[in-house]
This record gives sequence, structure tokens and C-alpha cells, in this order.
Amino acid sequence: MNIDSSNKKKVRPLRERMRDAARDAILDAAEEIIAERGLHQAAMSEIAARAGVAVGTVYNHFADRDAMVRALFRARRGLISPEIVRLADARRGAAFEHRLRGLVRDVLDLLERHRRFCKVALEVEQIKNEPAGGSNRPVMTALHAAVAEILAAGAEEGAVRAAEADRLVRLLLGAMRGLLRFRLETGGSFADDADLVVDVFLRGVGT
Repeated sequence: MNIDSSNKKKVRPLRERMRDAARDAILDAAEEIIAERGLHQAAMSEIAARAGVAVGTVYNHFADRDAMVRALFRARRGLISPEIVRLADARRGAAFEHRLRGLVRDVLDLLERHRRFCKVALEVEQIKNEPAGGSNRPVMTALHAAVAEILAAGAEEGAVRAAEADRLVRLLLGAMRGLLRFRLETGGSFADDADLVVDVFLRGVGT
């Protein structure tokens, strides 16, 4: 039986796969060390040692530490941003509060799985908004769009003041960001604060 060669899965060359594996190992090691010690204590030699490669291999992939960190951000955004879009899409059609509460919890659960990167993102705050396109757009851009859509739906239901929707989006994202930093400093799961964030956002801090 003849097999149409066009239907065969194209096998990438071994050298290309090995290069990508080394690059991924370097980025994983960089993420670990920056999360543990901070950006300025993340020596290229130590990153290379943890990745199991020579220092020269690191520089074959990245011109310097800044280039490596930018590549880490692009790689992690490529995982997180599309997932936020997927989570937001899955909540469409639900009532406003249920939809908002669910999205906040889902996103915090997602970020918990990328806890080390969240710590790096706060450590390297000055480059977190590097422009990116398509599914690799910045995480906060994807999250802003998802929350804005839910609050717009809330405005239609009369649960949110439409004239203040944009400020309310920023307020909610700021609260989430602050609690991420708090949990990184004190421990505990990000999602432990999901209901608190929404309760305070919707009803204030009164007892």
C-alpha cells in the first residue's frame, strides 16, 4: 500500500531539535534562578550550569542577559496569553458576577501554575510590556481584554457603571497584581484570594 508522502508527519532535523531543547533548558534555568535570587544575581555562568550546558552555548542562543530574559517573556506569554483567551471564551454566556468570579479564579489558578514566571515578571517589571503580536501578546493585555468584556456585559445588566468601566478594569487588575505580590512574599496559593478580590471589587470593604 502506497502512503502519500504529503500525509507523513514532517520530522524536524535532530540538530534543530537539540538546539531547541538546549534553548528551553536555558530559559527554564534562567526563570528558576531569577525567581530565587533576583535578576541582578542571576549570573550567566550559573544559568548555564543549571541548564547543563557550557556558557558559550548560552551566548550562542542569547547575546546577553537582557536578550535571554526577553526570550523568556516571549516564551511564557506564548503559553499564558492564549490560555487566558480560552478561559474567557469558556465563560461567555454566564451571568455577570458568576462570569467575573469564575474568570478571576481561573486566571489565578493559571498563574499559580506559572508562579516562578510571575515572580520574574514582577522582578523584571521594566520590560513586561514589550510589544508582542498575535497569540504572543502581553499577558496583561489579554487579561485586560477579557475583564473589559465581562465588565461591559455587567454594564448592560446594570451591575457596573458603564462610564467608569475602563477605570474599574484597571482597579480590578491592580488588586489582582497586588495580591500576587503579597502571595509571592508570604506564601499561599494565588487562588486563595480569588473570592476576596471579587467581593471587595463588587461590594467594597465594609463589614
